[in-house]
Amino acid sequence: MKPHKLPGGKRLKVKCGTHIDRCWTFIKERLKKGAHVQAGSMTLNRNICSAQYKYWHRGDDMWACTGELVSSYMSEIIA
Repeated sequence: MKPHKLPGGKRLKVKCGTHIDRCWTFIKERLKKGAHVQAGSMTLNRNICSAQYKYWHRGDDMWACTGELVSSYMSEIIA
């Protein structure tokens, strides 16, 4: 557990080294260095979603994973 002090003065203890920490580290490493984008921007959102998808499918064949993703969207459009 790691203690944090919030701006309002409240203290909070959080777990460290969780799965979420590893995922965010993976995502942050893949975001463009020096990209000055605002929070909530479409560019930042796309980059985070892309890194998240790569994290979920790391070690898999990305061509096959992308084909499955496109197939699932096309079945919703065409059906």
